[in-house]
Amino acid sequence: MCFFLYLCSYFRNPVQDFNRTFPRECLGQTYPDPAPITSVCLRASPSNPYNFDPSWPVGYTNITSLDFFLSDLSSYFTSDPLQYHILSDEASVELSSLDVYWSVMEFKVARYMIVQAQTSFGFVQDMMIVVLTSEREAGEVYFQIQSQLRVGLKDYGENTQNVKSMLSFLSGKYHPIKGYP
Repeated sequence: MCFFLYLCSYFRNPVQDFNRTFPRECLGQTYPDPAPITSVCLRASPSNPYNFDPSWPVGYTNITSLDFFLSDLSSYFTSDPLQYHILSDEASVELSSLDVYWSVMEFKVARYMIVQAQTSFGFVQDMMIVVLTSEREAGEVYFQIQSQLRVGLKDYGENTQNVKSMLSFLSGKYHPIKGYP
């Protein structure tokens, strides 16, 4: 039965689709009322945020080397190989039509990562992370992040925990920025 659910969700939301562009919506947004499912996804984006706490940092400043910052980000995921597996790590990706905001603000994509996270209950989550650099302000980096369940309707706070722990790790090393420009 579990394999059948995985197979159905794979065809509904294949991971390969995320290789081309950052997703435009969260899985929970597609379910009809009366009660939208808010826990299957978390999305931090200036144009379409979903289930994200605005008090969390969305960027960092005083970054002297982008390579060191990206290395720290990668090391966060490779430090726990049982929980995280980097599926894709690319230098560029197309911004979706919702993300015209970034090109108007003169930001460019520095890195696009797709990470598979294993929850404590054994379910698989996909995290899509876009790292953007400012062409106007040297040393500023912003994120778009989406973490969502691949199968299931409730994550018991795992999406939130994945994103919060990553942002906390980076906040310990860099000066956080709250709110998109």
